[in-house]
Amino acid sequence: MNIAMKRTGCLIAVTLSTAALVLAIVWILSLFAPFTVTIINNRPEPINNLLVKYTGGQEQCSRLAPGTEIEFTIEYQGDSHIELECSDEEGITHYYLVDIYLTSSYSGHLDITLENNDTISWNGNIDDRTCSGTALCSAHSPQ
Repeated sequence: MNIAMKRTGCLIAVTLSTAALVLAIVWILSLFAPFTVTIINNRPEPINNLLVKYTGGQEQCSRLAPGTEIEFTIEYQGDSHIELECSDEEGITHYYLVDIYLTSSYSGHLDITLENNDTISWNGNIDDRTCSGTALCSAHSPQ
């Protein structure tokens, strides 16, 4: 085997190793894809002191005007659900549990609407990145 063939073999091996490393990094980073939550105020009055709580953190908004929305990117730690806490114009604090279960392999988006009748509804798409292919499910509140 001559020197040119050895160099070509080494170059191919280095190229394949680099490609494998890049693919591994992309795959690892995809495991930490963001999960976004949009809170929509469908009430006629503002929402004050909004907290979006999840395992490992919380997001906040001091005031959300009627008919407006705010989006948060959450990075929950392990398995989680989402809780909302907010107060109305009279200072009464309201608590809501979004009845959805999130695991660390999920990415996607969830819209949570604060309704006029002191209830919430939600709708969204969740992608489970541990499945082969794409396992996309639709999440929505019970009707």
